[in-house]
This record gives sequence, structure tokens and C-alpha cells, in this order.
Amino acid sequence: MKKTKLFSAMLLTILALAPFMAPSAYATAVPPFTLEPFSASYLVYNLPEGTTFNGSISPSGDVRVFVSNPSNAQIVNLGIIYQATTFTFNATQNGNYTVYFENDLNNEVDISFSYVTNPLIPNNTNSLFSISFSELMTILSIVAVAVILILRFALRRSQNKLARQNQNQAHKPNAKITSMRLLNARTNLPHG
Repeated sequence: MKKTKLFSAMLLTILALAPFMAPSAYATAVPPFTLEPFSASYLVYNLPEGTTFNGSISPSGDVRVFVSNPSNAQIVNLGIIYQATTFTFNATQNGNYTVYFENDLNNEVDISFSYVTNPLIPNNTNSLFSISFSELMTILSIVAVAVILILRFALRRSQNKLARQNQNQAHKPNAKITSMRLLNARTNLPHG
């Protein structure tokens, strides 16, 4: 019983600390899109000051990529890229940061783009349910603690019920013996 209590306490401590050990950033993948020949596209992210933005681009051909800040000043210029590339910038002010993709050639280019922010920002996907790893760990920890508490309650309740039954059995006379005594008492009565 002592080992069970120690194990339960350790498990509850680990589960309580798990959300704080989880990373606060998560990756969001933008649905892949195609740049037609001689066209451009862009993605806009509203970032609070101090946010770190990490982008990852995977084009199927040559594409020019750059980022501008809320003042329209270019803060990242990757030039023309043709293979998977990453970039990072820190938001120095609140506002819209724009990632531009330009195709200056006569071929279509398929673009896969994902990003990670720290701290978290709402993603621009149309997902109805989006949850970060940290939020998931918090929910799982709460559920695990609830399950452990319910199991401990049920176990304790069944142990108490069993103990009461054993106690009642110890104080309850045996029905067979009582019947025999009653029968003997009746047979020993004077007949009159």
C-alpha cells in the first residue's frame, strides 16, 4: 500500500509538471498552393512585438521570396530559391508581416509553406479545431489525474465495503448453528 501511494504521488507530480515542460511553439502548415507563370502571392501574419517567426518553404521550382514588416520595409530577402529553405525573423513592432512569393518564369511552381511562432499566434488556416502541444499535454494531464483519483476512490470504496462485510460476518451468528439449537430446544420441551 505504501508503494502504491508513493507511485501515485510521483505520477501526479509528473503529470502536473508535464504542461510546463512542453514547448510553447508549434508548427502550422499552410495548404500547398501553385504560383502560375509570371505571378505572385503573399501570406500575411499579424504578429505582436517580440514574436519570433520561423518559416520553411519547399518550392517545386525557382521562386523569389522576401518578407516585409508593417512599415513595408523588407526585413528578409531570400532571393530566388529552388529547394527547401528556412528563414527566421523577430517582430520588432506589432502589425502585419507579409511573406511574398514571386514566380518570374514561364513555369508553374508549387509551394509548400509552414511556420512556427514563439509565442503562439492564431494560425491562418480554416481549421475549426487547433490545439498546441502544450494545451494537449495540459488536457491529457487533467484527464489522467481525474482517472487516477476516480480509480483510487473506487478502490478505497470497494476495500471499505469488503471490510464492512467481513466485520458483519464476524458478528453475525451462523444461521445453521442457530437453527440446530432451535431444533434441539424444541425436541427437549416437555410434552404436555
